[in-house]
Formats: sequence, structure tokens, C-alpha cells
Amino acid sequence: VGFLLTLLTGLFFFHSIYSFKLPFWWITLTTALVSWLLYLQGNWSMQLKEGVSRRVVLYTSISALVSIELALALSFWPIEPLTAALCLVASLYVMLGLSQQALVGRLFKNQVTEYVLVAVVVLLASIYITSWR
Repeated sequence: VGFLLTLLTGLFFFHSIYSFKLPFWWITLTTALVSWLLYLQGNWSMQLKEGVSRRVVLYTSISALVSIELALALSFWPIEPLTAALCLVASLYVMLGLSQQALVGRLFKNQVTEYVLVAVVVLLASIYITSWR
């Protein structure tokens, strides 16, 4: 349930960020803050210790960096705000899923393949539905 609520929260935040039609640097900064906090919460919930471990912070920072780079690329792409938000939520799904499985020690090759397949399908669908005119 926590994973699903994290994705839903991310969708609402990312859609709001892109709906304001902010400059690319504002989009990048706000996405950095939101995504880092979402990843931190999602990764910390896998260990539930009193403090936050270095491993959780490392996985959170790497995952957030991927989302930040995607947000920066999407800010220059002629894409609707909802589509951009869905792309960012897909990256949140992939990166958070991979990092959570790695944190609990259950990350296997078939899971990595499934997550990468989801990322590729979302990327291709986003390219297909983008109005390039």
C-alpha cells in the first residue's frame, strides 16, 4: 500500500509541477526536492530503523538523480503535463522498486528485466503520443 501511495503522491506532485509551465531550472529544482523525499520515504520504509542508513541515502540519491535528469529532459520536450508526470512516475516505479528489492536482498535478474521492460514501454509510449509539430 505504501508503494502505491508513494506513486500516487508522486503523480500529483509531478503533474502540478509541470502544469505551472515553470522554467526548466524550477522544474528541475522542485522535482529534485519532491523525488528525493519520495525515494527517501520509500527506501526507509524497507528497513524501518530509527535512523536512516548510509545505504538508504545512497540508493535514494542515485534514484533521485535519475528522476532529476529525466525531469530536465522532459522540460524541453513538447509533452503534455500529465504525460510528463506519468513518465516521472514510471521512473519512480522502476527506481524505487529496484532499490527496495536491493535493500531487502531480493533483487534478481528477472526482476531487473521486468522493471527495465516497463521503463522501455513507457518511454516508447511517451514518444509515440508526443505531438512533434
